[in-house]
Amino acid sequence: MSELLLSIIIFALIGIAFIIGNYISNLRKDLAEIDQLVLKAGEKNTRLMIDIGFKYEMSNVGKPLKYEKAKFWYYKAADLGNKHAMYDLYKVLFKKLKSDNFKKGEAIHWLIESAKKGCEAAQCELSDLYESGDFVEKNEEKAKYWKEKYEDNFK
Repeated sequence: MSELLLSIIIFALIGIAFIIGNYISNLRKDLAEIDQLVLKAGEKNTRLMIDIGFKYEMSNVGKPLKYEKAKFWYYKAADLGNKHAMYDLYKVLFKKLKSDNFKKGEAIHWLIESAKKGCEAAQCELSDLYESGDFVEKNEEKAKYWKEKYEDNFK
């Protein structure tokens, strides 16, 4: 009797694993289709791209997938020159994917681009990084420059 029960439990678990595997596969396919539809609908709408990226970043989709999807959409908007997308891309690359030194360099690049375009949060953060020497070479002149740029936004 216990062998029969064990066989039934194993069979049930295999069935559940199969169902979950199909669900995940379909979810990824659905997400890819949604991305394509939204991309076609808003090829120049950077605000929409940022919103989609943010929704992915905050979603319950598994960590590697959600950050990759967020990064994809932030890149799209950043490439079109949106300063806020550049800053969001910096945050995803730097804070969420910080295990890779290449991504840190790429993250700093997007932070600088965002700051140059006038994103206040990027200017403030860049000033702090230059002041502390975290992840960039410490540079009091650059720290002062970006702090002044940030403060100029509120005059």
